[in-house]
Amino acid sequence: MAHCMHVRPRYVAMKKSGLQKVLRIIGILFLTVAGSFCLLLLLGGEFGLFLRFAILTLVALYLIRGAPLVLRVVDAFPKVTSQYEGDQAFTQVGGARWGRSYWRSANCTLPFAKLRVSKEALVVTISVSGLTFSLARSSIRRLRWKRALFSQGLQIEHAVGGLPPFILFWASNREALTQGLRRFGYEISDT
Repeated sequence: MAHCMHVRPRYVAMKKSGLQKVLRIIGILFLTVAGSFCLLLLLGGEFGLFLRFAILTLVALYLIRGAPLVLRVVDAFPKVTSQYEGDQAFTQVGGARWGRSYWRSANCTLPFAKLRVSKEALVVTISVSGLTFSLARSSIRRLRWKRALFSQGLQIEHAVGGLPPFILFWASNREALTQGLRRFGYEISDT
């Protein structure tokens, strides 16, 4: 009789165990600080502050336990961030920033935005707000990489009235996005 079992890819298990270790370390630090303050506040009669630090102590214990709910949420994130749809399109999951300028804009992080590249258009979809920015190829003036503090994004300079003048897609994989854009005939500058 054959037994079937689900085998997770090794890299996913390694990422998960690494995240568990980090959460446990944070939990131990929280527990050390919060537990000490709880004891001092209880002895000193500060019940309101004691309650706050008691809650922090419970959070620390949850983190030490491995934070199973947090890990389930992380597992729900898309595992595939870039893919080709045959010869029709290329899509990448990432983040986005949009508004009047870099500083006067809204932002969402990975995995709440998606860029779809085709020969006809670039389409940026923001799942948390339901916004979609469709930019016909003829309206795109320039694509360029823009560096932020910890990441790089693809700034899409365009001439579409009614859309935010500033649209930036936070790439989850710069090399894959560059190849996908070039495959469909788009050029990107580094400045």
